[in-house]
Amino acid sequence: MADKPDIWTKITAGWGNLSMNKKISIIVLACSVVIAIIIFGMSMNKTEYVPIFTKLDIQDSSKIVAALDGNKFTDYKLEDNGTTILVPKKDVDRLRLDLAIDGALPNSGKGFELFDDSGYAMTDADRQILYQRALQGELERSIESLEEVEKARVHLALSRDTIFMKEQRPATASIILTLKNNGKQSLSKEQIRGIISLVSGAVENLPEENVRVVDSQANLLSKGVLEEDDPFDTTSGSNHMMELEKQFENSLKKDLEGMLEQVFGVGKVAVAIKADLDFDSEESTVISYSPEGVIRSQQIRINQSNSSEEGEGTSPIDNNTQNYLDKNIEDILKNGVISYESITNNEIGETTTYTRKAPGEVKRISASVVYDGSLNAEQKRAIENIAMAAIGYNADRGDLIHVEGVPFDTSLQDELERQLAEERERLEKEAALKASREAALRRIIAYAVAGILLAIGITVIIRLIRGGTGKKKKETPLLNAEINEPISVEELLREPVINFETKESTEERSIKEFAQNNPDDVADLVRAWILEDER
Repeated sequence: MADKPDIWTKITAGWGNLSMNKKISIIVLACSVVIAIIIFGMSMNKTEYVPIFTKLDIQDSSKIVAALDGNKFTDYKLEDNGTTILVPKKDVDRLRLDLAIDGALPNSGKGFELFDDSGYAMTDADRQILYQRALQGELERSIESLEEVEKARVHLALSRDTIFMKEQRPATASIILTLKNNGKQSLSKEQIRGIISLVSGAVENLPEENVRVVDSQANLLSKGVLEEDDPFDTTSGSNHMMELEKQFENSLKKDLEGMLEQVFGVGKVAVAIKADLDFDSEESTVISYSPEGVIRSQQIRINQSNSSEEGEGTSPIDNNTQNYLDKNIEDILKNGVISYESITNNEIGETTTYTRKAPGEVKRISASVVYDGSLNAEQKRAIENIAMAAIGYNADRGDLIHVEGVPFDTSLQDELERQLAEERERLEKEAALKASREAALRRIIAYAVAGILLAIGITVIIRLIRGGTGKKKKETPLLNAEINEPISVEELLREPVINFETKESTEERSIKEFAQNNPDDVADLVRAWILEDER
Protein backbone atom coordinates (compact mmCIF):
# COMPACT_ATOMS: atom_id res chain seq x y z
CA MET A 1 0.00 0.00 0.00
CA ALA A 2 2.92 2.34 0.62
CA ASP A 3 4.10 1.95 -2.98
CA LYS A 4 0.91 3.43 -4.45
CA PRO A 5 1.53 6.99 -3.23
CA ASP A 6 5.14 6.75 -4.39
CA ILE A 7 4.01 5.63 -7.86
CA TRP A 8 1.41 8.37 -8.03
CA THR A 9 4.00 10.90 -6.83
CA LYS A 10 6.45 9.76 -9.47
CA ILE A 11 3.76 10.00 -12.16
CA THR A 12 2.80 13.48 -10.98
CA ALA A 13 6.41 14.59 -10.87
CA GLY A 14 7.11 13.12 -14.30
CA TRP A 15 4.00 14.82 -15.72
CA GLY A 16 5.16 18.13 -14.26
CA ASN A 17 8.60 17.75 -15.83
CA LEU A 18 7.11 17.29 -19.32
CA SER A 19 6.98 20.17 -21.72
CA MET A 20 3.69 21.66 -22.88
CA ASN A 21 3.99 20.07 -26.35
CA LYS A 22 4.43 16.59 -24.87
CA LYS A 23 1.47 17.09 -22.53
CA ILE A 24 -0.73 18.12 -25.47
CA SER A 25 0.48 15.11 -27.46
CA ILE A 26 -0.34 12.73 -24.60
CA ILE A 27 -3.82 14.20 -24.16
CA VAL A 28 -4.57 14.02 -27.91
CA LEU A 29 -3.30 10.43 -28.02
CA ALA A 30 -5.43 9.40 -25.04
CA CYS A 31 -8.54 11.03 -26.53
CA SER A 32 -7.87 9.33 -29.87
CA VAL A 33 -7.61 5.94 -28.16
CA VAL A 34 -10.86 6.52 -26.29
CA ILE A 35 -12.70 7.62 -29.44
CA ALA A 36 -11.32 4.68 -31.39
CA ILE A 37 -12.49 2.23 -28.72
CA ILE A 38 -15.97 3.81 -28.65
CA ILE A 39 -16.28 3.70 -32.44
CA PHE A 40 -15.09 0.09 -32.45
CA GLY A 41 -17.65 -0.86 -29.81
CA MET A 42 -20.46 0.86 -31.71
CA SER A 43 -19.44 -0.78 -34.97
CA MET A 44 -19.36 -4.18 -33.31
CA ASN A 45 -22.91 -3.72 -31.98
CA LYS A 46 -24.29 -2.11 -35.16
CA THR A 47 -26.56 -4.29 -37.31
CA GLU A 48 -26.08 -4.21 -41.05
CA TYR A 49 -29.40 -3.92 -42.87
CA VAL A 50 -29.84 -5.05 -46.49
CA PRO A 51 -32.96 -4.92 -48.69
CA ILE A 52 -35.02 -8.09 -48.80
CA PHE A 53 -37.45 -6.66 -51.40
CA THR A 54 -37.37 -3.45 -53.42
CA LYS A 55 -39.80 -1.53 -55.65
CA LEU A 56 -42.81 -3.18 -54.03
CA ASP A 57 -46.43 -2.35 -54.60
CA ILE A 58 -48.06 -0.84 -51.54
CA GLN A 59 -50.36 -3.86 -51.15
CA ASP A 60 -47.46 -6.33 -51.38
CA SER A 61 -45.48 -4.24 -48.90
CA SER A 62 -48.34 -4.20 -46.39
CA LYS A 63 -48.82 -7.96 -46.81
CA ILE A 64 -45.10 -8.64 -46.16
CA VAL A 65 -45.04 -6.34 -43.11
CA ALA A 66 -48.13 -8.07 -41.71
CA ALA A 67 -46.47 -11.47 -42.22
CA LEU A 68 -43.28 -10.29 -40.45
CA ASP A 69 -45.32 -8.94 -37.54
CA GLY A 70 -47.28 -12.18 -37.42
CA ASN A 71 -44.01 -14.10 -37.08
CA LYS A 72 -43.00 -11.72 -34.24
CA PHE A 73 -40.12 -10.27 -36.26
CA THR A 74 -39.95 -6.51 -35.76
CA ASP A 75 -36.30 -5.80 -36.60
CA TYR A 76 -36.98 -4.34 -40.05
CA LYS A 77 -36.92 -0.91 -41.66
CA LEU A 78 -39.04 0.74 -44.37
CA GLU A 79 -37.57 3.09 -46.94
CA ASP A 80 -38.67 4.77 -50.19
CA ASN A 81 -42.19 5.44 -48.87
CA GLY A 82 -42.66 1.81 -47.87
CA THR A 83 -41.64 0.28 -51.22
CA THR A 84 -38.31 -1.05 -49.87
CA ILE A 85 -38.01 -3.34 -46.82
CA LEU A 86 -34.65 -3.71 -45.04
CA VAL A 87 -33.78 -6.56 -42.65
CA PRO A 88 -30.58 -7.69 -40.93
CA LYS A 89 -28.17 -9.31 -43.38
CA LYS A 90 -27.97 -12.54 -41.40
CA ASP A 91 -31.78 -13.03 -41.54
CA VAL A 92 -32.42 -12.41 -45.26
CA ASP A 93 -32.46 -16.03 -46.46
CA ARG A 94 -34.46 -17.33 -43.51
CA LEU A 95 -37.08 -14.59 -43.83
CA ARG A 96 -37.54 -15.22 -47.54
CA LEU A 97 -38.18 -18.89 -46.85
CA ASP A 98 -40.66 -18.02 -44.07
CA LEU A 99 -42.50 -15.58 -46.34
CA ALA A 100 -42.64 -18.19 -49.09
CA ILE A 101 -44.15 -20.69 -46.66
CA ASP A 102 -46.73 -18.12 -45.52
CA GLY A 103 -47.54 -17.20 -49.13
CA ALA A 104 -46.59 -13.56 -48.60
CA LEU A 105 -44.08 -13.19 -51.41
CA PRO A 106 -44.77 -10.22 -53.70
CA ASN A 107 -46.55 -10.74 -56.97
CA SER A 108 -44.00 -11.08 -59.75
CA GLY A 109 -46.54 -10.59 -62.55
CA LYS A 110 -45.91 -7.52 -64.66
CA GLY A 111 -48.41 -5.40 -66.49
CA PHE A 112 -47.98 -2.78 -69.18
CA GLU A 113 -44.52 -1.95 -67.81
CA LEU A 114 -43.37 -4.83 -70.03
CA PHE A 115 -43.44 -2.33 -72.90
CA ASP A 116 -40.83 -0.22 -71.08
CA ASP A 117 -38.14 -2.73 -72.08
CA SER A 118 -39.39 -3.37 -75.60
CA GLY A 119 -36.91 -2.83 -78.42
CA TYR A 120 -37.25 -1.25 -81.84
CA ALA A 121 -36.82 -4.58 -83.66
CA MET A 122 -40.04 -6.04 -82.23
CA THR A 123 -42.46 -7.47 -84.78
CA ASP A 124 -46.26 -7.18 -84.75
CA ALA A 125 -46.56 -10.76 -83.53
CA ASP A 126 -44.17 -10.03 -80.66
CA ARG A 127 -46.15 -6.93 -79.75
CA GLN A 128 -49.39 -8.93 -79.77
CA ILE A 129 -47.92 -11.53 -77.41
CA LEU A 130 -46.47 -8.82 -75.19
CA TYR A 131 -49.84 -7.04 -75.11
CA GLN A 132 -51.55 -10.27 -74.08
CA ARG A 133 -49.05 -10.85 -71.27
CA ALA A 134 -49.39 -7.26 -70.09
CA LEU A 135 -53.19 -7.46 -70.11
CA GLN A 136 -53.09 -10.71 -68.13
CA GLY A 137 -50.79 -9.12 -65.56
CA GLU A 138 -53.01 -6.06 -65.14
CA LEU A 139 -56.10 -8.22 -64.67
CA GLU A 140 -54.28 -10.35 -62.10
CA ARG A 141 -53.40 -7.24 -60.13
CA SER A 142 -56.97 -5.99 -60.24
CA ILE A 143 -58.41 -9.30 -59.07
CA GLU A 144 -55.81 -9.65 -56.29
CA SER A 145 -56.92 -6.30 -54.90
CA LEU A 146 -60.05 -8.05 -53.59
CA GLU A 147 -59.91 -8.74 -49.87
CA GLU A 148 -60.81 -12.44 -50.18
CA VAL A 149 -58.33 -13.24 -52.99
CA GLU A 150 -54.74 -14.07 -52.14
CA LYS A 151 -53.45 -14.83 -55.64
CA ALA A 152 -54.93 -14.88 -59.15
CA ARG A 153 -53.89 -16.23 -62.52
CA VAL A 154 -55.54 -15.10 -65.77
CA HIS A 155 -55.24 -16.87 -69.14
CA LEU A 156 -56.60 -15.13 -72.21
CA ALA A 157 -57.29 -16.39 -75.71
CA LEU A 158 -57.77 -13.17 -77.67
CA SER A 159 -59.94 -12.92 -80.76
CA ARG A 160 -58.32 -12.25 -84.11
CA ASP A 161 -59.51 -9.64 -86.57
CA THR A 162 -60.64 -10.97 -89.92
CA ILE A 163 -62.62 -9.66 -92.86
CA PHE A 164 -64.81 -12.78 -92.96
CA MET A 165 -67.64 -12.79 -90.46
CA LYS A 166 -67.82 -16.58 -90.36
CA GLU A 167 -64.18 -16.87 -89.27
CA GLN A 168 -64.49 -14.48 -86.36
CA ARG A 169 -64.22 -16.12 -82.97
CA PRO A 170 -64.92 -14.37 -79.66
CA ALA A 171 -62.23 -14.25 -77.00
CA THR A 172 -62.20 -16.59 -74.00
CA ALA A 173 -60.72 -16.26 -70.51
CA SER A 174 -59.89 -18.62 -67.64
CA ILE A 175 -59.26 -17.39 -64.11
CA ILE A 176 -57.69 -19.39 -61.28
CA LEU A 177 -58.21 -17.94 -57.80
CA THR A 178 -56.31 -18.82 -54.63
CA LEU A 179 -58.47 -17.69 -51.74
CA LYS A 180 -57.17 -16.66 -48.33
CA ASN A 181 -57.14 -18.80 -45.18
CA ASN A 182 -55.99 -21.83 -47.20
CA GLY A 183 -59.06 -21.67 -49.42
CA LYS A 184 -61.53 -21.36 -46.54
CA GLN A 185 -62.48 -17.86 -47.61
CA SER A 186 -65.46 -17.82 -49.97
CA LEU A 187 -66.75 -15.50 -52.66
CA SER A 188 -70.39 -14.61 -53.11
CA LYS A 189 -72.14 -14.92 -56.44
CA GLU A 190 -72.20 -11.16 -56.77
CA GLN A 191 -68.42 -11.02 -56.35
CA ILE A 192 -67.85 -13.78 -58.92
CA ARG A 193 -70.21 -12.01 -61.30
CA GLY A 194 -68.24 -8.81 -60.70
CA ILE A 195 -64.94 -10.54 -61.55
CA ILE A 196 -66.45 -11.92 -64.76
CA SER A 197 -67.80 -8.49 -65.69
CA LEU A 198 -64.39 -6.92 -64.98
CA VAL A 199 -62.53 -9.32 -67.28
CA SER A 200 -65.20 -9.13 -69.96
CA GLY A 201 -65.07 -5.35 -70.01
CA ALA A 202 -61.26 -5.24 -70.18
CA VAL A 203 -60.86 -7.64 -73.11
CA GLU A 204 -62.21 -6.84 -76.55
CA ASN A 205 -64.91 -9.13 -77.92
CA LEU A 206 -65.11 -11.23 -74.74
CA PRO A 207 -68.69 -12.08 -73.74
CA GLU A 208 -69.34 -12.84 -70.10
CA GLU A 209 -70.44 -16.40 -70.81
CA ASN A 210 -66.92 -17.14 -72.18
CA VAL A 211 -65.26 -16.43 -68.83
CA ARG A 212 -64.55 -19.39 -66.53
CA VAL A 213 -63.59 -18.95 -62.87
CA VAL A 214 -62.16 -21.81 -60.77
CA ASP A 215 -60.49 -21.93 -57.37
CA SER A 216 -57.28 -23.64 -56.32
CA GLN A 217 -59.28 -26.83 -55.61
CA ALA A 218 -60.50 -26.96 -59.23
CA ASN A 219 -64.07 -26.03 -58.23
CA LEU A 220 -65.98 -24.19 -60.96
CA LEU A 221 -67.14 -20.98 -59.29
CA SER A 222 -68.70 -19.38 -62.34
CA LYS A 223 -71.32 -22.07 -62.88
CA GLY A 224 -74.81 -20.56 -62.89
CA VAL A 225 -73.76 -17.16 -61.55
CA LEU A 226 -74.93 -15.37 -64.72
CA GLU A 227 -78.43 -16.83 -64.51
CA GLU A 228 -81.04 -14.53 -63.00
CA ASP A 229 -82.58 -17.08 -60.68
CA ASP A 230 -84.74 -16.45 -57.69
CA PRO A 231 -82.41 -16.91 -54.70
CA PHE A 232 -85.15 -18.72 -52.79
CA ASP A 233 -85.60 -21.32 -55.52
CA THR A 234 -81.99 -22.54 -55.47
CA THR A 235 -80.59 -25.40 -53.43
CA SER A 236 -78.93 -22.93 -51.07
CA GLY A 237 -82.18 -21.02 -50.58
CA SER A 238 -82.82 -22.48 -47.12
CA ASN A 239 -79.37 -21.42 -45.91
CA HIS A 240 -79.94 -17.97 -47.33
CA MET A 241 -83.29 -17.68 -45.54
CA MET A 242 -81.77 -18.77 -42.24
CA GLU A 243 -78.99 -16.23 -42.70
CA LEU A 244 -81.48 -13.43 -43.34
CA GLU A 245 -83.49 -14.47 -40.31
CA LYS A 246 -80.35 -14.47 -38.15
CA GLN A 247 -79.34 -11.03 -39.39
CA PHE A 248 -82.78 -9.69 -38.54
CA GLU A 249 -82.62 -11.18 -35.03
CA ASN A 250 -79.11 -9.81 -34.41
CA SER A 251 -80.19 -6.36 -35.52
CA LEU A 252 -83.11 -6.32 -33.06
CA LYS A 253 -80.90 -7.76 -30.32
CA LYS A 254 -78.25 -5.08 -30.83
CA ASP A 255 -80.81 -2.27 -30.65
CA LEU A 256 -82.55 -3.62 -27.55
CA GLU A 257 -79.32 -4.51 -25.74
CA GLY A 258 -77.83 -1.08 -26.47
CA MET A 259 -80.85 0.70 -25.02
CA LEU A 260 -80.92 -1.44 -21.85
CA GLU A 261 -77.16 -1.11 -21.25
CA GLN A 262 -77.49 2.66 -21.33
CA VAL A 263 -79.99 2.39 -18.48
CA PHE A 264 -78.61 -0.47 -16.35
CA GLY A 265 -74.93 -0.52 -17.37
CA VAL A 266 -72.74 -2.62 -19.64
CA GLY A 267 -72.82 -6.33 -18.89
CA LYS A 268 -75.87 -6.09 -16.63
CA VAL A 269 -78.41 -7.47 -19.12
CA ALA A 270 -78.62 -10.42 -21.51
CA VAL A 271 -80.98 -10.30 -24.49
CA ALA A 272 -82.20 -13.03 -26.84
CA ILE A 273 -84.46 -12.46 -29.86
CA LYS A 274 -86.31 -15.09 -31.87
CA ALA A 275 -88.04 -14.00 -35.06
CA ASP A 276 -90.33 -16.10 -37.25
CA LEU A 277 -90.25 -14.82 -40.84
CA ASP A 278 -92.49 -15.91 -43.70
CA PHE A 279 -90.41 -16.44 -46.85
CA ASP A 280 -93.33 -17.66 -48.96
CA SER A 281 -93.82 -15.51 -52.02
CA GLU A 282 -97.34 -14.97 -53.35
CA GLU A 283 -98.50 -13.82 -56.76
CA SER A 284 -102.09 -12.89 -57.58
CA THR A 285 -103.87 -11.59 -60.70
CA VAL A 286 -107.27 -9.84 -60.42
CA ILE A 287 -109.39 -9.08 -63.53
CA SER A 288 -112.32 -6.69 -63.03
CA TYR A 289 -114.94 -5.58 -65.63
CA SER A 290 -116.64 -2.20 -65.82
CA PRO A 291 -120.47 -2.32 -65.73
CA GLU A 292 -120.74 0.49 -68.28
CA GLY A 293 -119.93 -0.59 -71.82
CA VAL A 294 -118.28 1.51 -74.47
CA ILE A 295 -119.74 1.41 -78.07
CA ARG A 296 -117.21 -0.15 -80.39
CA SER A 297 -119.36 -0.44 -83.61
CA GLN A 298 -123.00 0.00 -84.75
CA GLN A 299 -125.11 -0.96 -87.83
CA ILE A 300 -128.52 0.51 -88.77
CA ARG A 301 -130.76 -0.90 -91.58
CA ILE A 302 -134.02 0.94 -92.60
CA ASN A 303 -136.51 -0.29 -95.34
CA GLN A 304 -139.14 2.26 -96.46
CA SER A 305 -142.30 1.54 -98.47
CA ASN A 306 -141.86 4.38 -101.01
CA SER A 307 -138.31 3.37 -101.90
CA SER A 308 -137.03 0.25 -103.47
CA GLU A 309 -133.56 0.86 -102.15
CA GLU A 310 -132.26 0.01 -98.76
CA GLY A 311 -130.34 2.48 -96.67
CA GLU A 312 -127.58 1.31 -94.43
CA GLY A 313 -125.64 3.09 -91.81
CA THR A 314 -122.42 1.77 -90.40
CA SER A 315 -120.62 2.84 -87.31
CA PRO A 316 -118.99 5.04 -86.43
CA ILE A 317 -122.08 7.30 -86.66
CA ASP A 318 -122.68 10.71 -85.33
CA ASN A 319 -124.11 10.74 -81.85
CA ASN A 320 -126.71 13.30 -82.84
CA THR A 321 -128.04 11.00 -85.60
CA GLN A 322 -128.30 8.12 -83.21
CA ASN A 323 -130.11 10.26 -80.71
CA TYR A 324 -132.53 11.43 -83.38
CA LEU A 325 -133.33 7.90 -84.48
CA ASP A 326 -133.81 6.71 -80.94
CA LYS A 327 -136.23 9.55 -80.10
CA ASN A 328 -138.23 9.57 -83.35
CA ILE A 329 -138.35 5.87 -84.17
CA GLU A 330 -142.18 5.78 -84.06
CA ASP A 331 -142.58 8.73 -86.50
CA ILE A 332 -140.13 7.13 -88.89
CA LEU A 333 -142.09 3.86 -88.83
CA LYS A 334 -145.39 5.71 -89.55
CA ASN A 335 -143.95 7.29 -92.68
CA GLY A 336 -143.87 4.05 -94.53
CA VAL A 337 -140.89 2.25 -93.11
CA ILE A 338 -141.27 -1.43 -93.60
CA SER A 339 -138.43 -2.51 -91.27
CA TYR A 340 -135.81 -1.01 -89.01
CA GLU A 341 -132.74 -2.97 -87.84
CA SER A 342 -129.99 -1.65 -85.50
CA ILE A 343 -126.89 -3.68 -84.44
CA THR A 344 -124.64 -2.18 -81.71
CA ASN A 345 -121.38 -3.78 -80.46
CA ASN A 346 -120.25 -2.61 -77.02
CA GLU A 347 -116.69 -2.97 -75.61
CA ILE A 348 -116.63 -4.11 -71.99
CA GLY A 349 -114.03 -2.32 -69.79
CA GLU A 350 -111.51 -4.76 -68.29
CA THR A 351 -108.92 -4.04 -65.52
CA THR A 352 -106.09 -6.53 -64.70
CA THR A 353 -104.22 -6.16 -61.37
CA TYR A 354 -100.98 -8.18 -60.84
CA THR A 355 -99.78 -8.43 -57.22
CA ARG A 356 -96.59 -10.10 -55.93
CA LYS A 357 -95.82 -10.22 -52.22
CA ALA A 358 -92.10 -10.14 -51.41
CA PRO A 359 -90.86 -12.86 -49.02
CA GLY A 360 -89.67 -11.99 -45.53
CA GLU A 361 -92.85 -10.93 -43.76
CA VAL A 362 -92.60 -10.98 -39.95
CA LYS A 363 -95.00 -13.52 -38.49
CA ARG A 364 -93.98 -13.43 -34.82
CA ILE A 365 -91.23 -12.05 -32.54
CA SER A 366 -90.21 -13.35 -29.12
CA ALA A 367 -87.83 -11.43 -26.82
CA SER A 368 -86.22 -12.56 -23.57
CA VAL A 369 -84.41 -10.14 -21.24
CA VAL A 370 -82.45 -11.27 -18.16
CA TYR A 371 -81.16 -8.72 -15.64
CA ASP A 372 -78.21 -9.37 -13.32
CA GLY A 373 -79.97 -9.01 -9.97
CA SER A 374 -83.48 -8.71 -8.63
CA LEU A 375 -86.22 -6.58 -10.22
CA ASN A 376 -89.36 -5.09 -8.79
CA ALA A 377 -92.64 -4.72 -10.67
CA GLU A 378 -91.93 -1.18 -11.85
CA GLN A 379 -88.50 -2.10 -13.23
CA LYS A 380 -89.93 -5.11 -15.06
CA ARG A 381 -92.63 -2.96 -16.57
CA ALA A 382 -90.06 -0.38 -17.67
CA ILE A 383 -87.94 -3.05 -19.33
CA GLU A 384 -91.00 -4.49 -21.09
CA ASN A 385 -91.91 -1.04 -22.43
CA ILE A 386 -88.37 -0.51 -23.73
CA ALA A 387 -88.40 -3.94 -25.38
CA MET A 388 -91.79 -3.28 -27.01
CA ALA A 389 -90.52 -0.10 -28.58
CA ALA A 390 -87.22 -1.66 -29.70
CA ILE A 391 -88.60 -4.76 -31.44
CA GLY A 392 -91.82 -3.25 -32.83
CA TYR A 393 -94.18 -5.22 -30.62
CA ASN A 394 -97.49 -6.21 -32.22
CA ALA A 395 -100.04 -8.07 -30.10
CA ASP A 396 -102.04 -9.14 -33.17
CA ARG A 397 -99.07 -11.18 -34.38
CA GLY A 398 -98.76 -12.91 -31.02
CA ASP A 399 -95.43 -11.27 -30.06
CA LEU A 400 -94.03 -12.24 -26.66
CA ILE A 401 -91.72 -10.41 -24.23
CA HIS A 402 -90.37 -12.08 -21.08
CA VAL A 403 -88.30 -10.25 -18.41
CA GLU A 404 -86.58 -11.87 -15.40
CA GLY A 405 -84.07 -10.75 -12.77
CA VAL A 406 -81.49 -13.45 -12.01
CA PRO A 407 -77.91 -12.98 -10.68
CA PHE A 408 -75.31 -13.91 -13.30
CA ASP A 409 -72.71 -16.62 -12.68
CA THR A 410 -69.36 -14.84 -13.13
CA SER A 411 -67.09 -17.60 -11.79
CA LEU A 412 -65.61 -18.35 -15.22
CA GLN A 413 -65.00 -14.68 -15.95
CA ASP A 414 -63.40 -14.19 -12.52
CA GLU A 415 -61.14 -17.19 -13.12
CA LEU A 416 -60.09 -15.86 -16.52
CA GLU A 417 -59.38 -12.44 -15.04
CA ARG A 418 -57.31 -14.05 -12.27
CA GLN A 419 -55.29 -16.06 -14.78
CA LEU A 420 -54.84 -12.97 -16.92
CA ALA A 421 -53.61 -10.98 -13.92
CA GLU A 422 -51.16 -13.75 -12.98
CA GLU A 423 -49.87 -13.94 -16.54
CA ARG A 424 -49.50 -10.15 -16.68
CA GLU A 425 -47.61 -10.18 -13.35
CA ARG A 426 -45.33 -12.98 -14.59
CA LEU A 427 -44.55 -11.09 -17.77
CA GLU A 428 -43.84 -7.92 -15.82
CA LYS A 429 -41.45 -9.81 -13.51
CA GLU A 430 -39.68 -11.38 -16.48
CA ALA A 431 -39.39 -7.99 -18.15
CA ALA A 432 -38.02 -6.41 -14.95
CA LEU A 433 -35.53 -9.28 -14.47
CA LYS A 434 -34.42 -9.01 -18.07
CA ALA A 435 -34.02 -5.24 -17.74
CA SER A 436 -31.96 -5.61 -14.55
CA ARG A 437 -29.73 -8.20 -16.21
CA GLU A 438 -29.20 -5.97 -19.20
CA ALA A 439 -28.41 -3.01 -16.93
CA ALA A 440 -25.90 -5.08 -14.93
CA LEU A 441 -24.31 -6.28 -18.17
CA ARG A 442 -24.04 -2.71 -19.42
CA ARG A 443 -22.42 -1.63 -16.14
CA ILE A 444 -19.89 -4.48 -16.33
CA ILE A 445 -19.06 -3.59 -19.90
CA ALA A 446 -18.72 0.09 -18.97
CA TYR A 447 -16.44 -0.71 -16.03
CA ALA A 448 -14.34 -3.05 -18.15
CA VAL A 449 -13.96 -0.45 -20.91
CA ALA A 450 -13.08 2.22 -18.33
CA GLY A 451 -10.46 -0.04 -16.74
CA ILE A 452 -8.95 -0.88 -20.09
CA LEU A 453 -8.81 2.78 -21.07
CA LEU A 454 -7.25 3.70 -17.72
CA ALA A 455 -4.62 0.98 -18.02
CA ILE A 456 -3.80 2.03 -21.57
CA GLY A 457 -3.54 5.68 -20.54
CA ILE A 458 -1.25 4.93 -17.56
CA THR A 459 0.95 2.72 -19.73
CA VAL A 460 1.28 5.40 -22.38
CA ILE A 461 2.09 8.09 -19.82
CA ILE A 462 4.75 5.97 -18.09
CA ARG A 463 6.42 5.14 -21.38
CA LEU A 464 6.44 8.78 -22.43
CA ILE A 465 7.90 9.82 -19.07
CA ARG A 466 10.65 7.21 -19.28
CA GLY A 467 11.47 8.23 -22.83
CA GLY A 468 11.67 11.91 -21.79
CA THR A 469 14.06 11.28 -18.88
CA GLY A 470 16.30 9.09 -21.04
CA LYS A 471 16.54 11.82 -23.65
CA LYS A 472 17.38 14.41 -20.97
CA LYS A 473 20.25 12.28 -19.69
CA LYS A 474 21.65 11.91 -23.16
CA GLU A 475 21.41 15.63 -23.86
CA THR A 476 23.65 16.67 -20.85
CA PRO A 477 27.11 15.02 -21.27
CA LEU A 478 29.80 16.00 -18.74
CA LEU A 479 32.60 16.23 -21.31
CA ASN A 480 32.09 17.56 -24.81
CA ALA A 481 34.89 15.53 -26.45
CA GLU A 482 35.38 12.55 -28.64
CA ILE A 483 37.45 9.53 -27.56
CA ASN A 484 39.77 9.66 -30.55
CA GLU A 485 40.61 13.37 -30.08
CA PRO A 486 43.52 14.35 -27.78
CA ILE A 487 42.63 16.40 -24.68
CA SER A 488 44.73 19.44 -23.94
CA VAL A 489 46.27 20.19 -20.52
CA GLU A 490 44.25 23.42 -20.19
CA GLU A 491 40.96 21.56 -20.54
CA LEU A 492 42.01 19.02 -17.92
CA LEU A 493 43.06 21.71 -15.40
CA ARG A 494 39.95 23.83 -16.07
CA GLU A 495 37.16 23.13 -13.61
CA PRO A 496 33.93 22.06 -15.20
CA VAL A 497 31.12 24.49 -14.91
CA ILE A 498 27.94 22.81 -13.80
CA ASN A 499 24.82 24.84 -14.29
CA PHE A 500 22.24 23.85 -11.74
CA GLU A 501 18.89 25.21 -12.70
CA THR A 502 16.25 24.86 -10.08
CA LYS A 503 12.70 25.72 -10.46
CA GLU A 504 11.24 27.85 -7.73
CA SER A 505 7.69 27.38 -6.75
CA THR A 506 5.34 30.23 -5.93
CA GLU A 507 5.53 29.52 -2.16
CA GLU A 508 9.33 29.62 -2.17
CA ARG A 509 9.33 32.90 -4.08
CA SER A 510 6.86 34.41 -1.64
CA ILE A 511 8.94 33.33 1.40
CA LYS A 512 12.12 34.83 -0.08
CA GLU A 513 10.41 38.13 -0.77
CA PHE A 514 8.98 38.20 2.79
CA ALA A 515 12.42 37.46 4.30
CA GLN A 516 14.06 40.24 2.30
CA ASN A 517 11.40 42.78 3.24
CA ASN A 518 11.05 41.75 6.93
CA PRO A 519 14.36 40.34 8.19
CA ASP A 520 13.57 41.03 11.87
CA ASP A 521 10.34 39.08 11.81
CA VAL A 522 12.03 36.16 10.08
CA ALA A 523 14.82 36.14 12.72
CA ASP A 524 12.25 36.06 15.53
CA LEU A 525 10.45 33.18 13.80
CA VAL A 526 13.67 31.15 13.41
CA ARG A 527 14.58 31.82 17.04
CA ALA A 528 11.16 30.53 18.14
CA TRP A 529 11.63 27.32 16.14
CA ILE A 530 15.06 26.70 17.73
CA LEU A 531 13.68 27.16 21.22
CA GLU A 532 10.86 24.68 20.50
CA ASP A 533 13.37 22.09 19.28
CA GLU A 534 15.51 22.49 22.43
CA ARG A 535 12.52 21.89 24.65
